[in-house]
Amino acid sequence: MDPSALFEQTINDVSNLQAEFKYLLEEIKNHDNSIYDMKSHYNKLDSDIQKFIKQNGSLKEYPKEAEVTKQIKNEMEKAKDIQKIKAMKANTMLYLITKHLKKLEKGVELLEDDGLLVPLEEELDSDMETSRGASIASATSTEKKRKASTPLGTTGENTKKKRQTNRLSSNKLENTKSNIKEDIRPPNGVGSTEGAESTSLATKNSEVYGLGDISSANIFTGMNNGGDEEEDKTLYCFCQSVSYGEMVACDGANCKYEWFHYGCVNLNEPPQGAWYCPDCRQELAKNTLKKKRS
Repeated sequence: MDPSALFEQTINDVSNLQAEFKYLLEEIKNHDNSIYDMKSHYNKLDSDIQKFIKQNGSLKEYPKEAEVTKQIKNEMEKAKDIQKIKAMKANTMLYLITKHLKKLEKGVELLEDDGLLVPLEEELDSDMETSRGASIASATSTEKKRKASTPLGTTGENTKKKRQTNRLSSNKLENTKSNIKEDIRPPNGVGSTEGAESTSLATKNSEVYGLGDISSANIFTGMNNGGDEEEDKTLYCFCQSVSYGEMVACDGANCKYEWFHYGCVNLNEPPQGAWYCPDCRQELAKNTLKKKRS
């Protein structure tokens, strides 16, 4: 088998997944509608009991209270069973994806062992070396242009102001995230049986709206905060130069340099989401490959 044959086989294997997923998702949607109808019914029964107690007091027994309570419990058990069926169908979709992914990974490993496909690790090593050489050359050129065009005595002050502004922008964004999360409240349930589910729904909503995907360390603004501080002489980036121009922070936990000049990492604008420097990307790729093989 060669890489093209593996590719064609994989495409053929997953060609029917769309239809299968569409069917399973339709089934899950129908189950959701059934659960909604059940919840609406037993919540109405519960509301009738609560309303009777408010009007007549708790000492007077609600007519057919035992029968209504049993009916509510039965419908809640049915809803619970339907939820289990939903989970099973969702797991079926996950299983199908995992099965095809493992088959593809096994085929890739066989091609690597036969020498028909370059291992990902070696390919990344080559790409990282090329990228690093280009980054260092770009940084040297940028530094020369900056020295030729920047008036003496202004570089340190402007650089420090920019870095201070970046830190303030990052802090403000973090505060905004925490405020948004605190403002999200679970919707009020129709009856007393929906409290726990509402709280869980609010938590999921905060994830759906993308509040956890913002990488504040990589977002820079053009604000100007005129604080007077001493010149920052710390060396950053692959080029081991001081801070200047636009810089980006690496999200790697053990990054050696932490901050990088845009020109040194071939960036023209702030990256979206988490960003890793070439060294950290290489380290992540190695760890991922080790986990797959183990």
